[in-house]
Amino acid sequence: MGISSLVSPCDRKIFFSFRWVTLPKFLKESELSRPELSSAGNNSGGRMLRLFDTGNREEERFYAELDSVGFNVVPDNNGRQFTVRGLTSAHYGGSCDGFAQDTNGLIGKQGEWYLLEIKTHNESSFRSLEKHGMRKSKPDHGVQMDQYGGGFSIGKGLYLAKNKNTDELYIEKVEINPHVFHEMEKRADKLVKAKELPRKMTENPSHFMCKNFCDYRDLCFGNRPVKIEVSCRTCKDSEPSSNAESWLCNRHGIELNHTQQKAACSDYAVLSQLRKGD
Repeated sequence: MGISSLVSPCDRKIFFSFRWVTLPKFLKESELSRPELSSAGNNSGGRMLRLFDTGNREEERFYAELDSVGFNVVPDNNGRQFTVRGLTSAHYGGSCDGFAQDTNGLIGKQGEWYLLEIKTHNESSFRSLEKHGMRKSKPDHGVQMDQYGGGFSIGKGLYLAKNKNTDELYIEKVEINPHVFHEMEKRADKLVKAKELPRKMTENPSHFMCKNFCDYRDLCFGNRPVKIEVSCRTCKDSEPSSNAESWLCNRHGIELNHTQQKAACSDYAVLSQLRKGD
């Protein structure tokens, strides 16, 4: 259950995502689309994959730019991402964008370390960020930083943003609230262990969050038939193990790795919560 998913106000959406109930919309479209269209970026699936790649490339540029002005940038842990896990819930955690040390005291105390959060924005989002600051303009990004900061026990962060339309940059120092990490870990632990379908954030199917930002709207409100993806995570006989990398199959008494979870088996039976729908 990724740190980024915990910024959602809807417990049910997080539960569905963790259980791989349906493929995200952009993945469905990219799998169904013709390769030549995907490579040209003419379908939303291919476009979204290109957008993710753009974000990854911008990280490298920001690392180089910070390094050029005297920051000691540590983007990874010897080639591996810096990953934090919950203390009580192994299935809660995530990987941050790295760390930077202000070796010359350019923006604060000399030698102080900062958590890095790197984002790209469209024009309107970037202008809102300039006007209101990150906490008000993008509160979900602030919650992400609080979780990483609390998990890594670091009190300050640098929010680095780029305007995709103009290449303008925005940098903001952030004070980390470490308590958010522990609160979100409790929430994640509850959802990981949930035996009943978690509540929706709203009973209104026209709510803007449901209409615009959720792949599970039809499943929640019964607007149209929804295909439940077959995997061990949607099977009634499996459950999360104490190991972040595996699940337990109670029918066959085995521990399932990531590949096995995706494959399922001939004894698959869908979770009762998903059969009920609500």
